[in-house]
Amino acid sequence: MKKIAIVIVGLLIFSGSLFAELPYERLIKESRNVSQLINNNARFLSLEQINQISSELTRIKDIINGTLPPLYQASVTVDNVSRIEGGFIYVFKLVTPIPVNKLEVLVSGKKMKIHSASMVMYPNSVVELPELMSENFLYDGDKLVTPYFNSLTRQVSEIHIRAEAWAQNVGLTLTIKSHVSNIQIINNQMPVAKSFLCSAACTSLNGFPDISTSILGEGRREQQARDNAIANLRSVYSCSYGVAIEKCSELLDNMEPVMCIAGCKTISGELDISVAVKSSGRNTLEAMLNSRSELKRSYNCSYGIVDGECSNLNDKPTYCTAACKGLNGNANLTTSVGAEGDNKVDAKINAINALKEKYNCSYGLIIHQCEII
Repeated sequence: MKKIAIVIVGLLIFSGSLFAELPYERLIKESRNVSQLINNNARFLSLEQINQISSELTRIKDIINGTLPPLYQASVTVDNVSRIEGGFIYVFKLVTPIPVNKLEVLVSGKKMKIHSASMVMYPNSVVELPELMSENFLYDGDKLVTPYFNSLTRQVSEIHIRAEAWAQNVGLTLTIKSHVSNIQIINNQMPVAKSFLCSAACTSLNGFPDISTSILGEGRREQQARDNAIANLRSVYSCSYGVAIEKCSELLDNMEPVMCIAGCKTISGELDISVAVKSSGRNTLEAMLNSRSELKRSYNCSYGIVDGECSNLNDKPTYCTAACKGLNGNANLTTSVGAEGDNKVDAKINAINALKEKYNCSYGLIIHQCEII
């Protein structure tokens, strides 16, 4: 039963991407095949799947009958995607809100992630676009495509894409398809780097950067920041297995400062929250490096250092509770201690420190919960 449902949904995807390009006779045949398949197996499908496929078949019939206008398209390209940690939100504005029927993102260069994508419906509702998101690396020629949006009435005013490049000269092209011919796109929010930050670290025996040795370098250009980071590293450490650039990031005038956690690594490679510290910086990379430095000043980590989470320094105030772990690894709520912070990271570390002052947790400790105040 489940297999049949998957096959039909697969045919739906096929229809959405290929039917409009098939010859007329083949189009009619494929449409009839899908209709028959639904009629024979409707009991195995969810209501959502039936509605989805029926909507697609309606569009196919419109194409067959010649009642659906052709799809027009317009594209806009971002030549150099920002390398800001966590991504930069590119806002693509439509001069006149129009019904959008399909969206595509094409990648050029390597490598890039798209952390979020959405479209703003006029006047102000937001629709997420998970098909245009990828936390896996995207490379030259990769394309992300939404399904066909059947609505001809909902007006789209903006498309937001939060993208992060992990190399130089990475671009993306957004293509908007609509049954409306007058598609005009504006992208006037391009980040301009004030300077660059890079972190360099000694290479460990296994060939990866040893982040316990990482040091920052700053420069007006990325190559200058790389050179400065390596020079700063070599002035402090004698790297037996060579040096590596761990990460580079841009610094912008309007960036929000960030606070990050760093902690000692357990024998299993996880973050030991009981030996963790916080520190802030002008962006995520600087905050991470500052927290690592603070950790090295405060603790001797036998198994190395691991990065924790980060929060914008100006996020909403938060209240967190920490508790000792019981023998079973769960929170012993009789030892629960809470603390406030200016943001989530701040509140977590404050709660941990308050717990350590009050209790000696034999089996470790855990953050029980956090909530915005």
